Amino acid sequence: MQHSLDSLVASLSSQYNVSLSVGIKLDEGTEYAAAAGRAGFSKATKVPAGSAVKPFTAVALLQLAVAQLIDIDQPVAPAVDRWRANQSLPPLTAVFKDTRIASVTTRHLLGMQSGIADYDDGELFQ
Repeated sequence: MQHSLDSLVASLSSQYNVSLSVGIKLDEGTEYAAAAGRAGFSKATKVPAGSAVKPFTAVALLQLAVAQLIDIDQPVAPAVDRWRANQSLPPLTAVFKDTRIASVTTRHLLGMQSGIADYDDGELFQ
C-alpha cells in the first residue's frame, strides 16, 4: 500500500505541477503517508489548511442549518463579536472599519459574497 500511495502522489504532483501531502489512517491503526512536490516538501512539512477546509466547513454549517440549529440568513457578527470579546479582541466593525460587516450572513460567507474587502489575518488577532 505504501509503495502505491508514494507512486500515486508522485505521479499527481508531476502531472498537475503541485505539492501534495496525503495521510491515511486505517481503523486498525495502520498509517500511510506520502508527499511530493517542490524542493523540501516532505511528509513532515506543515501546510496551512487555508481554502482546503472550505468544503468541510460548508457541509458542517449546512448540516447545522438543516437541523435548525443555525439560520444561515442571520448576521454572524453578533456571534463572532461575542467570541472576540472573550478573547479580549475588538469587534469586527473596529477591524474592518466598514459597517456593512454587521449584516454579513453565513450564506454570504459560504458564497464568498459578503462584499467586504479581504483582510489581513494579523489585524484580526492583534
